[in-house]
Amino acid sequence: VELKFANSAEDALEHISSGFLPTTIVTDLSMPGMGGFGLLDRLKQSEVLRRIPTIVFSGSSLSEDIQKAYDKFANSYVVKPSGLDGYETFARHFRDYWLETNRSIN
Repeated sequence: VELKFANSAEDALEHISSGFLPTTIVTDLSMPGMGGFGLLDRLKQSEVLRRIPTIVFSGSSLSEDIQKAYDKFANSYVVKPSGLDGYETFARHFRDYWLETNRSIN
């Protein structure tokens, strides 16, 4: 598995525009620049990029944020865990489902 990290939504879009086409995108809502909602807007406007599963991984458990993410066609919304064990569980579930079980078209 090749992982790429971006410090902002704009940085993520730059990685993608340079030819890197991810099989799955995990984004936070509270990123510098346009943020996670802006990234969702941009991804879902593109016929190619809208097909990439996009997971919102956020510290917000507000129902408004969850609804807004799904309204912007996020494929999943996960509230960040409070401890290391929770992050390990998320990583394991992410790997098991999004990388091993789920089939994408990219």
